[in-house]
Amino acid sequence: MNKSTIWAVMTVKEQSTMHHNDNIFKLELASLEGDLAITYVDPHNDNYENWQHICDRPHKGFFITNLFEADYKPKGETLIDADSDVEIWHEDNKQKVFDALAELNRPPKEKIFADLFGI
Repeated sequence: MNKSTIWAVMTVKEQSTMHHNDNIFKLELASLEGDLAITYVDPHNDNYENWQHICDRPHKGFFITNLFEADYKPKGETLIDADSDVEIWHEDNKQKVFDALAELNRPPKEKIFADLFGI
């Protein structure tokens, strides 16, 4: 995986953890190339500031970059290291982000991606 890969944040889910009596966030990501990945973000960790803007806005759509893969792979999934220095490449309406991502996997009948990014 390349740190310049652009990922869409598909879901931000708050869930309980066994490590303390509070919740963590599970983020599901999809790359523009069609790869899927997850990451877990704990508000008690120092790296939370890298993800806070995204975790605080689960209703928004984000394209992010500058992520790297964790050494550990649970159940064969691609795990993004939560210590990645996340860069928000684009923030918009969640449905526009989903539509732009879906457009990459179908014939170009509509130009949502181009319209969204001015390409």
